[in-house]
Amino acid sequence: MPHDDRKRFPEKLAALTGALSTGGPLGKDSAVERWSAAPGPLLSAGNSRVAVERAASIPGMGLLFPGAVDPDRLGRLAGAYRDAGGSGNLVGIRPIWVGTPPDTPEARAAKRHYEESAAPGMRQAQGFDDWMLSGSPEQVIEGT
Repeated sequence: MPHDDRKRFPEKLAALTGALSTGGPLGKDSAVERWSAAPGPLLSAGNSRVAVERAASIPGMGLLFPGAVDPDRLGRLAGAYRDAGGSGNLVGIRPIWVGTPPDTPEARAAKRHYEESAAPGMRQAQGFDDWMLSGSPEQVIEGT
């Protein structure tokens, strides 16, 4: 039977957040003590309804959305996260290129690499919805 870390992920994620609290097993570490006094965001790289609902169930856990995914879909996932009680940060990655992106074998290989690196069944394995925002500086700033 193959090992599947996805089944253990919720338990391990909760253990991580507990370990980083002042009362957790790492709480006496000076770096963790300082971080706990002014914590940065903890983010789960969620890209499914199950993942965003899981993140919402952990106090303070936010979301890191992948790039090159349909913004409307990410908006729906963000809404599901908020509807499930999530109050953490929402962070999105968006590749950009000012000007006309290169159409070179290297650029195509980079895009293909991200698609082929996705785990079986992940949306990225089927190709990206919106690979890169590109255009004039004004277009990139406006996101058009």
